[in-house]
Formats: sequence, C-alpha cells, structure tokens
Amino acid sequence: MSLRLKLTLWITTIALVIHLTLTAAVLLYQRVSVRNFFDLRFQPRLAGMVAGLRGSNFEIEPAAWDRLAREHLSAPTGDPYLAAVYRTGEGVIAATGPHTPPESQVLSWLDPDTELAVHRESRPYEIRPRDVLAPSRTFVQRIFDAGGREHLLVVMVTDVPAASVLSVLSSVLMMTIPAGVLAAGASGWLISGLIMRPLMQLRQLAGSLAPELLDQPMAVGSTVPELRILQNELEDSRERLRSALVAHDRFISNVSHELKTPVAVLLTEAQTIDRAGLTQDQARFIDSVTDEMRRLGRMVESFLTLTRVRAGKAIANADRCELNDVIMQSVETCSAMARQQSVTLEPRLAEAPHGAEIFGDFELLRIMVDNLIRNAIRFSPPGATVVIVLESAGHEWSIRVRDDGPGIPDEMLGSLFDRFTQASTETVRGRGYGLGLSIAQGIAELHAGDISVENLPVGCEFKIRIPRAGGAEMMAMVGAAGK
Repeated sequence: MSLRLKLTLWITTIALVIHLTLTAAVLLYQRVSVRNFFDLRFQPRLAGMVAGLRGSNFEIEPAAWDRLAREHLSAPTGDPYLAAVYRTGEGVIAATGPHTPPESQVLSWLDPDTELAVHRESRPYEIRPRDVLAPSRTFVQRIFDAGGREHLLVVMVTDVPAASVLSVLSSVLMMTIPAGVLAAGASGWLISGLIMRPLMQLRQLAGSLAPELLDQPMAVGSTVPELRILQNELEDSRERLRSALVAHDRFISNVSHELKTPVAVLLTEAQTIDRAGLTQDQARFIDSVTDEMRRLGRMVESFLTLTRVRAGKAIANADRCELNDVIMQSVETCSAMARQQSVTLEPRLAEAPHGAEIFGDFELLRIMVDNLIRNAIRFSPPGATVVIVLESAGHEWSIRVRDDGPGIPDEMLGSLFDRFTQASTETVRGRGYGLGLSIAQGIAELHAGDISVENLPVGCEFKIRIPRAGGAEMMAMVGAAGK
C-alpha cells in the first residue's frame, strides 16, 4: 500500500471517528432540547388544569372533569389523552378513562423532592378501547389542597411530535455521514498529495546523485524550508562525491598511463627474446608471460578508454562516420577471436541510399561494437552464430548484436552495465574484466544514444540506438552528451 493511500485512509478514519462522535453528541443534545421544548410548551395546559382543580377544591364531578380535560388537552388532530387525579393513599378521584396506572407506579415516576416529573414510554398504552398511545408522555404534578392533603395530577398524552422531530433530525445527521466520509477521503487524498510532493522532490534529488549527473547542480524549486535545508545538504554531498569521483578517475588514468609503458616494454621483450637453446618449460613460461602481458595491456587500454568516456572527453575527434564501415571493421577485428571459439560472425548491413552516416568518433564507435561482439562470442557455444544487424528505425539507427548463449540471469539485468560486472556461475570462455559493457554504454551516451539488452528464447540481444541526425544537430547532441 502506497504512503499516500495510507495517509488518505488515516485521515478518512480520523475524520469518520470525529464525525460519529459529533453526530452522537448532537443527537444527545437535540434529544434533550426537543423534549424540553415540547414539555415547556405543555406546562401552561397543566397549569390550567391545576387552576380548575383548585377552583373546585378538588371535589370535581366526572362531567366537569371531562370538560376541563377537553378544554386544555384536546388537539386539532384528535389525539387521545388520559387525565386523572389521585388523592394520595385513596386512589383515583377523577379520570377521563378507565385504564389509569396504579398509584404506586405513578409515585415511582415522581421523586419525593420534586413537584413535577415527566415519564416517557415507548411501549403502547391503552387508555380506553381503541385508543392507544405509542409513544406516550406522562406528566405527574404534585398538588396540595387547602387542608394540606397531597394530590397527584396525571396527564398522559402522545409523544409523537417530539419523536418525529428527533427521527427527522437523526435521519439528516445520518445522511451526512457518507457525505462526510467522501469529503474526508477527497480532502485526505489532496492533503496527502501535498505532503507527498516534497517526498517526490526528494526522490528527484536522490536520482540526481547518479554518477552521470554529478556535474549538474541540484535544484528543486521548492519553498518548503525543511526541503531547502535538505537540498543544500545534498548539494554539498554531491560536490564531495563529484570531487571524489574525479579524483578516482584521475588516479585510474594516471596509473593506467604509468603502467602502459612498462607493460609495452615487457611485452616487446617477451616477443623478441631469443628462444634458441631454451627448454620446453622456459618456452612455455615465455608464452605465458606474453599472454598475460597482452591481457594486462588490454585491461590498461580499457581503463584509459573508460576514464576518457567518464570524463566526457572522448568525443573530441568527432566527424562523419559510416556505420556500415564501423560494423565491418569490428567484425574484422573480432574474427580471430571468433575462429578460436568456433563461432561464426554474420553482419547484416543497412541498405541506405545515402549511407548510414552519423556524426561521432569512428574509433570509439568501433570499440563500442567490438565490446558487444566480443561479449557475444565469449558466451556463445561452439558452432553458434553471432548476428550483427544495422537497420534504420525512424529517426535513429539501430545496431543489434544477437548470440545463442545461455542468456543473462534476471538478477544481473539491473547492473549489467556497471563496471566489473561479470557472470559468476555460467561457463565463459575468454573471460574479460567486466569493463566492456560499461565502456560501450558510455560511448553510446556520448553519442546521445543508449544500449539495452533483452533475453530471447535462445540467447540474448543487445541493441544500440543512436539518433539519426546530421551536421550541426548531431554535433549539438553529442556536445550536450559530453558535458
């Protein structure tokens, strides 16, 4: 799960918890408020009935009690009601219906220290046949007559209006939860995107620390103070890495130059030594020294070429180059190695009316193709064929080198063009030093191109792509690649 999605889920979850908490709090508050509102509106009716009872000195006839109840409790909707008067200890003295709650139950609804209580019941209550209250609201009023005797006025009415208001309010609040979750999710996605933007900029900064980009200053263009501080620190690190890499390449170049002369002298001495009178072991030793000097000489040349490519100075001798000629010279150069390994080289040149020309360094281009062909020969079994194809591909030239070897292990594909990368398990004849592919990639980049590799059902194929440009345009591209 991506960090942005995690942040969005966290923000949405927190918003949902807050929304549910606020909804519950609002519902509780509104429940009390709505009930208090309807209770306060009903109290003047109770006061009128209490005044009527006091006026009759609590000795009221049933007919007069019915009139008094109708006067204060009848509603335009015709909702049923129950009104009763209890004399404490004696029971009901007046009622509008036969089904009155027991005096003990009424007393349980009223605290000893209060004069008025409201009891609500959701269960149906039948006050007379076919007159049922559900839900109901019962007011219990404690009253004392002139002689100090306690009476209880009980009025039971419907609680539907309050319940309806609370139901509508609850529905509205519940409907806002999905909308709130969606709004929180969208806001979380936007907020997490703003949070992730500096991280993506940091990713760009980290990518600019690649060896080939160390000469370019780091710039994100962000106004975030923390990111600018980190950018400055990374810029200092880039300068240190660039200086270290330059010093490293300079050291390799200097050492290679220093080794080149003694290696050439030793190789010349080994090749021109007089072998007359030497024993077989001595002659074999001289052959071994000669071979090792040649290998050492090739490695020194590879180091020199690699440092030139890394420094971007190898394109100084750029001119118009015919790629067909480059491939044929590479094939001729590698033919001796191919014969030794019993491998056939099959060049397939481009049939271009105006030639397959690019602007670059002929010698470096030949070295690039040499390295790919030699690499293919080393991994090809005896009797195999290495195919080298040059063809036009839109605005670029494509050079494909295909072999019939074992292919490239998946774990090596990402680091194949790094220096000193070699196969460790496959049997390779004429093993090199792990510099050839790195040199080839560097030469391709200097010519504004690149090299890719792909495993085939049998063997693998390296593909060089170089822009098909001419004159000033190619010179500009090459110059930009060499900086």
